[in-house]
Amino acid sequence: MTLIMNNSGMPQSWFTNTMVACMAASVIPVIVLINWCAVRERAEKRAGYTTLRTSRNELMQRDPYLGRVIRLAGATPLERQRFLQIIADTKAQMTAEATTRKP
Repeated sequence: MTLIMNNSGMPQSWFTNTMVACMAASVIPVIVLINWCAVRERAEKRAGYTTLRTSRNELMQRDPYLGRVIRLAGATPLERQRFLQIIADTKAQMTAEATTRKP
């Protein structure tokens, strides 16, 4: 972007160059995360399950933390509040297990 601005004759300053660098530094990780999510979703589909609440109703749904089945394939999707409660319960269970394991 800085090269395009330079070749077009637009005046540049340290501020402009810094803003362009910050924009590039923030856009690249977002692109990587978007692609990583798509790869993860395809891997889950190949394995026959999903951890997402609203997509892939034809697949069984598993808890995103412990991997337990929380909805069978073809069943009606979980309501948002129920899904959030399952996740909260799982996090509480994981925290309790982690504190009991400490020496």
